[in-house]
Amino acid sequence: METANNDIQSTNLEKDFANATSYHGFGQFYKPQTTHYRRYFWMLLTVVATSACILQSSRIVIAAFQYPTKITSKVRYSNSSVFPAVTICNSNYLDKTKMDPDVLAVVNSVFSNYNRSALDLVNLGLTSEIIAARFGQHADYGFFARAFGFKLTDIILECTYHNFNCLNSFTEVVEPNFGLCYQFNAGILQRGGNGNGGNNSSFHRQVGRGPSFGLQLVLDAEQYKYSTLDFFYRYQAGFIIAIHDQFETSSMTINEISVGVGRYTSISLHQTLIEKYLKPRWGECDDQELAFYRKYTREACKQEKESLYVMNLCKCRFKEVSESTVNYTICTTLDTVTCVIPQLDLASRNYRISNSCKIACARKLFPKTISSSSIGTLAYGNILNKRLDLSTKLAYMQGLGLLPSSYTVQDYIRDNIVQLDVFFSDLAHTTVQQEQDITPEEVLSNIGGQLGLFIGVSMLTVCEIVFYIFDKMQYWPQRRNRDNRQTTPVDFEMKKSKVNNNANTIGVMGYGAET
Repeated sequence: METANNDIQSTNLEKDFANATSYHGFGQFYKPQTTHYRRYFWMLLTVVATSACILQSSRIVIAAFQYPTKITSKVRYSNSSVFPAVTICNSNYLDKTKMDPDVLAVVNSVFSNYNRSALDLVNLGLTSEIIAARFGQHADYGFFARAFGFKLTDIILECTYHNFNCLNSFTEVVEPNFGLCYQFNAGILQRGGNGNGGNNSSFHRQVGRGPSFGLQLVLDAEQYKYSTLDFFYRYQAGFIIAIHDQFETSSMTINEISVGVGRYTSISLHQTLIEKYLKPRWGECDDQELAFYRKYTREACKQEKESLYVMNLCKCRFKEVSESTVNYTICTTLDTVTCVIPQLDLASRNYRISNSCKIACARKLFPKTISSSSIGTLAYGNILNKRLDLSTKLAYMQGLGLLPSSYTVQDYIRDNIVQLDVFFSDLAHTTVQQEQDITPEEVLSNIGGQLGLFIGVSMLTVCEIVFYIFDKMQYWPQRRNRDNRQTTPVDFEMKKSKVNNNANTIGVMGYGAET
């Protein structure tokens, strides 16, 4: 009797849940006057819909763990923009007129090893002794670049920015692959360096569109002073230009723009601000603090790791590196010639070093539009000659025997002069951000959409299912206790009568045997 009541109670539990729940399809199982076929149909349909819901929800969760991202960009307008740094290098390393042939041969012997894997250490040792005797015990690459490179006043004949003279706005920089270069509107890259500390108000700003508000240069390549020795010789005559943020390395080998002689070149800029790239797991950027540089960039990270690798290998430190950063003595000329210069080249080819640096999480980019045309030497030559007094310089070089006597001002302009304009085409800039393509809130929203679409489940339905499971769990112990408890009195009397009958039967069988 009690078993029947418990079965009825269990059935009523399912019926009550089916009639009350908002779980679509489940109520059709116990709907009154429902045929078996319809009930089976609804059961099948509910199972299929639930399976589809689980499948789609799992896909949403799996997609979220792929960490997808999206790029958003906006164009913003302003009345002025901070002008970028412009690094200018002559195509040739050294001015051959500043050193005698013996010194030129020695210097070439040193720097030729910059691109060699197999080194003749004996000859390099002798060379380093000659250099040390001539230039001191701590002569390094920067020393040679500054001592024998092209001077600012030699190669920059005219500089105007917004119609004002800007020759005083250049800073000397030594580029590993380009020698002595000059940087316009520079900031401080290295920690402890001197110069513009980074206040935007101290940098040149462009307040209008077009070349008249930007940087205008007249350059002199002086290619008649170019060295023809192996390491310093390049096929092109002119300048290498890089345009970059004030607090980033120029990265000349990556950002270089070749500007040929006898030509007018216009470089129109647009500014793109990458405000945020995401770090792992969502992205691949990094903003770690560097030991040598104020601001993290991929190229600065690469140069720092190469420098640390070489200094640890050669057991000496570069002049520009403080002793608190690397506990070595300053590299001697012998260290520089036999170890530092060759190993720097090998380090630059080490892909493990270069691949270990990630992109910066925030940086400035300057997409460029470059146009070029020949300088009109016939029509414009006389005007340029009067403005820059090229005829006096030409006569002086002819007197030194560097140029033939038949050389004219027009020839000089064609073979040496470069006109360069760098400017913002507009003052608008594009901001770029990398964002998470899906957030935890969106994951929950998408899963909720699948639950509602396939089975009509909401958070309230989930609560109903939880309470139903809770009630079922309460019912299961009661049923187990019912099965395990002692039998009823009626059952006991029936079992007792059966035992007595068995005993009488055994007694009769025993008496008969005894008789």
